[in-house]
Amino acid sequence: MDSFYWRIGNGRATLFWMDIWCDNQPLKHDFPRLFCLARQKESLVADFLRIFGFYRDDWNELFTRSLLGKEEVMLSELVERVSGTVLVPDVEDKLCWANYRNGDFSVKKCSELLIMDGCGGVLRDKEGVARALFSGSAVAKDADLAKIDAVKVALED
Repeated sequence: MDSFYWRIGNGRATLFWMDIWCDNQPLKHDFPRLFCLARQKESLVADFLRIFGFYRDDWNELFTRSLLGKEEVMLSELVERVSGTVLVPDVEDKLCWANYRNGDFSVKKCSELLIMDGCGGVLRDKEGVARALFSGSAVAKDADLAKIDAVKVALED
């Protein structure tokens, strides 16, 4: 899911450690040691703000043991990174597509990217509606089979 990220609203749909919402990868990848020590690995962003607060002085209760010197430095970096997050109670978190500037997923943009990369294509119905996207090229003898499989998938939807 590296092609998607979360735009934070109320923080109730986004996992603090596991989702991409603060920079370009999940916090568990940027702070693997802290993630390993975390008591609640599947907490939501809203849970951390509401229960623990990003500005608190004593974060040690979040972890399975007291942090050591290097880990305290990592924690300071984590707090600095997330402390600017502001929750908006009446706005839902939004899953955004990283390959488009406004974050909205678009079949048209996705097909353009596939075609630009030269590694795929689009199967359209008579009305021109995209019914299947190919993420890889098909060898000539496999092209008919690929189209048949794509038609099956499109018809099942």
